[in-house]
Order: sequence, then C-alpha cells, then structure tokens
Amino acid sequence: MIARRLGLVAALVSLAAPARSHANGSTVLVLVDPDSGVGAAIARELRAAGLEPRVRDTVTTNTDHVELESIARAESVGAVVRVHREGGRVSLWLTDRFTRKSSVRTVQWTGNHALLAVQVVELLRASLLEIDLPSTLPPEVAPPPAVRRLVARPSPPARSESFGVGFFLGGGVSLSVGVDPALMIRADMALSLGRWAQLAIVGQHAAMVSSLGGPEGASRLHWTTLGASWAVRLRSADARFALDPGLVVGAVNVEASGSTMTPFVGRSAQHWGFYGALAVTGAAQLTPGIRVRFAVDVGLVAPAAEIRFADRLVAVWGEMLVSAALGVEAGRW
Repeated sequence: MIARRLGLVAALVSLAAPARSHANGSTVLVLVDPDSGVGAAIARELRAAGLEPRVRDTVTTNTDHVELESIARAESVGAVVRVHREGGRVSLWLTDRFTRKSSVRTVQWTGNHALLAVQVVELLRASLLEIDLPSTLPPEVAPPPAVRRLVARPSPPARSESFGVGFFLGGGVSLSVGVDPALMIRADMALSLGRWAQLAIVGQHAAMVSSLGGPEGASRLHWTTLGASWAVRLRSADARFALDPGLVVGAVNVEASGSTMTPFVGRSAQHWGFYGALAVTGAAQLTPGIRVRFAVDVGLVAPAAEIRFADRLVAVWGEMLVSAALGVEAGRW
C-alpha cells in the first residue's frame, strides 16, 4: 500500500514538473522592501502596460543579477525587478529572460511612488527593446504578445493620400502656327487621386497681338481655354521634385477683332472648338505647402480657326498650339 502511494506521488510530481518549468512571460516579479509602499504603484503601472505583476516583500539587500536570474527561473516569470531604497537613492535591479540580460539603475528618491513606478516600467521597456537585436544567446523565454506590445515602436502616422488640393497661378507665352507668340495667364485647381494620379481644372487666357495684316487691314486675337487634365505622377506626391505627364481636354473660344482700311468695314467674330493637348508639369517644393511649378501643353484645336482678310486666308489658328507657364502652387498634395 505504501509503495503504491509513493508511486502515485511520484507520478503526480512528474506531471506537475513540466507545468512548473513553463514560464509565464507576461508576469513580472517585483521584489520590494517591506512596508515601502511602492509595490501597489508599480503593480498598477505594470498592469497599465499590459503585464501581470506579482509583488513580494523581501529583506534581501545584497541582490545580484545571478540571484535574480535564479529567482526568475524558479518562479517561472518573464522578468524580475528588485527595488531597494538606501537614503535618498533607490536602486532598480532588473533581469529578463527574453534578452537574457540584466541591468541596474539608480534614481533619486522623491517620495513620489507613481514616478518611481514609471521609472521601473521604463527600465523594463529599455531592456526589452533589445529583443530583436542580433545576439549570440537565444531568448530563454519567447516574448508573449503583451511584451511585444510594450516595446512596439509607434509607426509614423500614415499619410492620407485619398485627397489633396492645390491652386496654381502663373504666366507664360503661347504660340500657334502662323501667329506671333503672346503673353498668357494660367490658373489650375488640382485634386489628388491617390498617391500617383492627379485631376485638375485648367484655365488659360491669352491676348494675342498678331502682326497679321495687309492691304485689307490688321487683326487681334483673344483666346481662352477651359478644360480638365489628368496626370500621372512619376514620383510620389510628397517628393521634393515632381514631374507629371498627362492629357488636357476642353473647349476653346477665339475672338478675332480688327480694323480695315476703306472702303472695308471693321468686323469681329467668335470661334468655338475642341481643345486637346499633351501636357507636362514639373514642380519644386519650397515649403510643405508651396511649390514652384511649370506647365507645358502641346495640342491642337478642332476645328481650327481660319483668319481671313477679305476672303484671303492669312493663317489657321490652332493647327498647333503650344503654351508654357511658370508660377506658384499652394495647397496640400
């Protein structure tokens, strides 16, 4: 009977041993001086960090790292912290089984238990930050999710790429085959479509003073385009330098006015057409909200506007229309 009981006890011990050797990595054993009053504050701070504190009073003052490592294994915890006050200073001893390293820090005693608790958790976090560093010693205990969360580095806030707006105003020159170059102004309102595309409303206006003339008289042209552009960003929206090719489509209005010599009578006319162009814009960022930008469009007008003097064809405006503008863009991209 006695032999059977001894065998049963031995079997129970053998079954219990593996469970004892399995460490609870989320548990931190905190050893404090008796009646110090800091144990409760440290426990609250550890719970706030997602860990499980186990506070115990101890009168041992000659604590070393070897002893703390032995205690951590014997208690099956992930880390052990020893907090000992001597006069106006507090010694914080720490060993953890994730990095298999030990550290010690001495802080001033201010009488503030909450501050000391924060210093204990920060010492633990500083040690655990080395979990993923190359080491010759493998971790004795695999870090549980709670420990991973404690030392997780906050990722930078994701840049919102779903919406952005910019306003451009600039001036430049325009040129059509058979008509002299003229000054023009350009205004855009651009909307970001994700990280790599942009949609814009584009407006251009030019007062074209032509040298077209002859015995019949002389002519002055005014034209305005209004359309939409779609551009593909070759570089990210937040890049310092950007180059964006795309397409522009819209409508164009041309007003031709002139004066004639007698016996002819002065006349004016308007022409409407479809405008399409290949476009390239580039920008250099000066500040987070301001860029210097240029825009070049090469396109055509259909149908083109024919310039005639007394039924004599002088030029066809819009067969090839080139415009270039430089200005400032403000907004968020």
